[in-house]
Amino acid sequence: MSILEYYDEELHMRTMKEIYTAEGYAEGRAEGLTEGLRRGVVNLMAKFGPLPEKVKIQIEEQDDPNVLLRWQNAAVDAQSLDAFLRAAGDLDTPSGEKDLGTSRSGKD
Repeated sequence: MSILEYYDEELHMRTMKEIYTAEGYAEGRAEGLTEGLRRGVVNLMAKFGPLPEKVKIQIEEQDDPNVLLRWQNAAVDAQSLDAFLRAAGDLDTPSGEKDLGTSRSGKD
């Protein structure tokens, strides 16, 4: 192996390490943001007492930070759990009778 090939391989390895490290940091930041938004929604909803288990599970399973931010904003403005559920749009009612907002069945 020539010295030029050695340095080229060394540069490639450093570059790959930097790329993977940056991807790992970005993924970790995104996961942290999502978890923080989840906690924010749950904490803001505490003003209405304990959340129905079904609603809590839906919040905990949501991975889209845009949806979580919308739910967080709805929680800030809501005057009741029902008002939050109506504003949130994609959470089921505690009784599970129907989706509020856009229907998953497409029959609204």
